[in-house]
Amino acid sequence: VYNTLKDLVNKDQQGFVTVDEFNRFAQVAQLRKAAAGVSEYVAQLNLAKATLAGVSSDQLEYNQSLEFAREISKNYAIRLIDVVKGYSSVTAAAKANNLSVKETQSIYEGITASGIAFGKSQEDIQALFHATTQVLSKGKASAEEISGQIGERIPGAVAKFAAATGRTLPQ
Repeated sequence: VYNTLKDLVNKDQQGFVTVDEFNRFAQVAQLRKAAAGVSEYVAQLNLAKATLAGVSSDQLEYNQSLEFAREISKNYAIRLIDVVKGYSSVTAAAKANNLSVKETQSIYEGITASGIAFGKSQEDIQALFHATTQVLSKGKASAEEISGQIGERIPGAVAKFAAATGRTLPQ
């Protein structure tokens, strides 16, 4: 941006700047700013994908998880980076409970769908995934913890969690 503005000032000192020239300089500055934003997003997404790779057992699981994240992002209009980060955390914690990839995906999608259905903000949904990660990280998910951490935020989440893990509500 500095070089573009510097060029604009130098030209102005030599005479005048037309509206078209000024608009071109402004467009270039906006493009540079947008490109910087895209670069930052891509860098953060690559870090999130590296985390997903770290919690995946192998390349096949990573590919399946990334495809799942893309589908969730597309189906629920959530930024891919947020899905990959949240799913990576939930996956790491789910492994402490010996949950399968399918069970983990079911839990993740259930919470996402419930959050969207109840009009929760992106921040609220991220808080739900943080709570899910905390509950699962203990190695044994109890109904009390699930009800307290997640059930208070999303009605029906406890039943979805139980169904996703092949359990009944009392279990």
